[in-house]
Amino acid sequence: MSHSDLKYFADLFLKDKKKLFLKARSVAETNFTARSLSYWIMDDGGKMDYGPNAGKGMILHTQGFSQEEVDSLCEGLQEKFNLICWTKKEKKRYFSLAISGKSYETLMELIDPYIIPSMKYKLPSPRQKS
Repeated sequence: MSHSDLKYFADLFLKDKKKLFLKARSVAETNFTARSLSYWIMDDGGKMDYGPNAGKGMILHTQGFSQEEVDSLCEGLQEKFNLICWTKKEKKRYFSLAISGKSYETLMELIDPYIIPSMKYKLPSPRQKS
């Protein structure tokens, strides 16, 4: 399903129905907000580890993008939000964007107001206070 009001965004990110991110860093720096990052996490993000000893890192699933595009996105997120992130290679040819657990507090401060209750399972648990 599509809507004509969203054509602007489709033109930014799609070419011949394939994801496109030629200027990912500038898109991240100029168009991303804490709210849009929150929506991206709710849609294509999650904890880096769902095990019992899970850390605080997160993954944004960007497997449809090239390594160069993910690297560029990561640079944009670092510049815009001061998040520690890197490109993570998965299954030999796909790339995800990893956000370090060292950025946990920064990330949670940015996105918490926008995460709807049914999506909170995607977020790492709060740090234990000693």
